[in-house]
Amino acid sequence: LRVVLPGVTVLLAFLLAVPFANGWTRVTEFQRDIFVVAFLATAVSVAILTAPSSYHRLRFRQGNKEHLVRVGNRLTIAGIAASAVGPPVGGGPEDPGERLANMAREWSARLPVLS
Repeated sequence: LRVVLPGVTVLLAFLLAVPFANGWTRVTEFQRDIFVVAFLATAVSVAILTAPSSYHRLRFRQGNKEHLVRVGNRLTIAGIAASAVGPPVGGGPEDPGERLANMAREWSARLPVLS
């Protein structure tokens, strides 16, 4: 949690800046939709990863440490899962929209074909 939360927070900050980049006007509607999904998943991840510390603050001296740890663990796993939906980090094209489109193509290629 000490490593994941700062990383996802920095990713969210970069995603907040993407629409203000010079190349944003050349992004297709599909790429924009992919960006919105990645942005929302990252924002949800930050919210869920922040929740265990708030929950700990609220329930600390109530004598139920096992429940506190279990809830914190589940929230952390959910936050990491939400961050997995976000954009990949490192390498790839310079244009963020193209990068997200490439990611979507890779994911769709791995999905089973429905007949």
